[in-house]
Formats: sequence, C-alpha cells, structure tokens
Amino acid sequence: MEPFLMLQAWQLESLLPIFQRQPSGNKILSQLNLHGEGAVLKVSLGGPDVVDGRLLAALRVLLADDPEAVHKHDLNTLMSLDVQVPLGPTVEASALRTVLALCAIALQHFHTKIMDDQAILGGGPPLITQLAVQFRLQKKFTIVDVMQNISRRIKMLSPQKSTG
Repeated sequence: MEPFLMLQAWQLESLLPIFQRQPSGNKILSQLNLHGEGAVLKVSLGGPDVVDGRLLAALRVLLADDPEAVHKHDLNTLMSLDVQVPLGPTVEASALRTVLALCAIALQHFHTKIMDDQAILGGGPPLITQLAVQFRLQKKFTIVDVMQNISRRIKMLSPQKSTG
C-alpha cells in the first residue's frame, strides 16, 4: 500500500546537523538513505506502517544515550514500530513525541483547519473544489490518526518508564 502522506525534506533537514555531530551519525543516516548522494528526505506517515521506519530509526538513534545499545540492534529492529522499545522506554517516548511534533507542524502548514474544510463541503461547492477539499481533509485526518496512534503508544510506555 502506498503511504498516505509525505513529510517534506525541510522537516528532516533540520535534524541532519544533530546526527552529523555523532561519530556514527552519517553512517546510520546513509544506511537509512537519509544522507549522501541520492538520499530520499521524504518520509511517510499513515497507512499500515503508521510512521516511516527510516524516520523512527533515525530518531531512536539520535535520542539514544548509549551508542553500544544502538549497535546491538540491526536497522530492521530500529525501524520497526512493532518492536517493543528496542532502546528503552525513555528513548522510545522521546522519539514518539518527536513524531507527534512533526505531525503538529505538518498540520499547521495547511492553510485551513478541519472545521473550515467541513464548512466548505457543507456549502455545496463545485465538484472540483469538493474533490480538492476532500483530498486535503483526508490528509489532515491521516495526520490526526497517526497522532492518536502515537499518543496511545506513549501512554502505554508510561508504566514502563516509571518501573524501568
């Protein structure tokens, strides 16, 4: 299935200098195809993977305090949202909160709010306008769904953080 929404390159480029300060940062970013020649700086949100594994792995590695713990896991593990907190609940919560922040930024870049779009659709616009607004509204709902999914995951981590 195709991703439902792509974050733009500028949203990821702001993270690159932080990675490049870490000794293995460029290597990991290159392995994730987020750095170097031919890098793809767009990541997807929504759909069966909820969050692009490349983004999730990059955030987990960036936020990990222990480089040795990072190297104990392969990239597939670090890219999986299904894996139970490979680098610990604190790193996981921080990575997921960062995804939430990126989602909030993505929502802010729409020039209308969800309620505005619903009002436009309720006014019986021309077909072309209706299709465009429905498409824009679906993108917003996808972001909201991702945010709700990620928020649930963060809440599930809370007991682990206090006992771990």
